[in-house]
Amino acid sequence: MSKNKINRPLQLMLQLIMGNTIKQADWQDQNQISTRSVQRDVSDINEAISTINFPAELKTIKLDNHVAYQLSTSNQLDPKIIITLIKTILATRAFNDEEIHLIIDSLLDQADLNIQQVVSKTIKNELSLYSPVTHQKSLLDLIWLFSQWIKDQTTIKFSYKNSKNEVRHLSGLPTGLIFDTYYFYAIIHFHATEHHPARDAQYRLDRFKNTTPIQEHIDFPHRQRLEEGKIRQNNNLMQIGSLIHVEFEYYGNPEVVLDKFPMSKIKLGGATNKFKIHEINKNGFKMWALSQGKNIKITYPQSLVKEIIEDTSAILNLYK
Repeated sequence: MSKNKINRPLQLMLQLIMGNTIKQADWQDQNQISTRSVQRDVSDINEAISTINFPAELKTIKLDNHVAYQLSTSNQLDPKIIITLIKTILATRAFNDEEIHLIIDSLLDQADLNIQQVVSKTIKNELSLYSPVTHQKSLLDLIWLFSQWIKDQTTIKFSYKNSKNEVRHLSGLPTGLIFDTYYFYAIIHFHATEHHPARDAQYRLDRFKNTTPIQEHIDFPHRQRLEEGKIRQNNNLMQIGSLIHVEFEYYGNPEVVLDKFPMSKIKLGGATNKFKIHEINKNGFKMWALSQGKNIKITYPQSLVKEIIEDTSAILNLYK
């Protein structure tokens, strides 16, 4: 048996493992062999897969009306999961054009060629109209770095430009990473100083600059860790401010409130539904309440009622 006859199935298998789809006619031409020889190569590969229980299946498919071969591995994602993830990620608008294509291509690589073509066609229009948020920063590397710093409890120093374009130079311990309405946020724990007590704050990931790990140790018992899920529940749009108890009447569909604030308590009352939220960020809740127009009436606390009246009066004055 010639060396080429031994190597040929191996070369075919390696190309298939790399994710390539091989047309039968192309393999014949490259190796100057007959259709029968190609079928023997495929048979040898199938036998090897079966013998060693390799977690894959060699599939025969149609590609441009030609017979082709493709390796389908058991770790491929379900097509329904792939398209759901892609649709969800597109809806966030969080990633710049380069990274959104990288993410989509990486997900498509987890499917065979036929599925890739179906999904690509399904998302073609939405992808062509994709409009990322304005900062245009690359986030994938930052998300990974912060994930590692959180896991290793690594203190960092960084520069941060806030919404007023003011730059601050800070150091703290990353303790959480959260996504909410277009943006990723890092939760940073600061130890107590003579100027302020120990505290936690959320910072938009795209506004970090010159971020580097440092040797300084900040003690942070795991039991004190802020849970990302709880933060998302009690803070709308990641606003800075205190937590308050609120009560209000809602005249629209109660699902709007329950979906936005899953920890809220509802008392059904026909056309008027009464809600209580034990802990919610005041500024974030106020922004949401103002967006609901005449569908909401806040009943507690009176300090928030007063602020809403002042804000709505200011809005009316803009139109005079």
